Amino acid sequence: MMLRRLLLIVSLGLLSAFAGCTYSTDFIVVNASEKPLLVTYTIRPTGIDPLVATGVRTPAELPIAELRGREWRPLASNEYSFEPSSRTVTFSLQPNHGLLINRAGEWRSNSEMPSGFIIEKIKLVGINGETVVEGENVYKSFALVAKPFYRFGPPTQFTLTYE
Repeated sequence: MMLRRLLLIVSLGLLSAFAGCTYSTDFIVVNASEKPLLVTYTIRPTGIDPLVATGVRTPAELPIAELRGREWRPLASNEYSFEPSSRTVTFSLQPNHGLLINRAGEWRSNSEMPSGFIIEKIKLVGINGETVVEGENVYKSFALVAKPFYRFGPPTQFTLTYE
């Protein structure tokens, strides 16, 4: 009886600890085409450094097969361009790679968008033409990547895929 009560207390404590956790949401541009993709995105005006405001600080990439992790490779300053006056980042994304452009607040299915999503425009230019999304359509153009039922916690991912 005492062991059962102790097990119940420990279980409730662990559940409470996990219930209070918050996680971030990753927004990723994915190049599923066979050629490099020119990615240009503009960050909304903020009172701080725009790259810091994205929650990423530096754009980062990973092969598509590794997107479920958090081991992003931050880009070196010579691998992308950033124009501070227009708050615009440009990068050439290789085939079968993803580019982390924004890490926002926790996403909940009953909210419009996570706090901290600050990308106002994305332009993708690749072998299959050009795609431009602006304003509220930027967030809406990303698709939620479902987690397997056995995965808990971070990251929640949204992807914008160019094929």
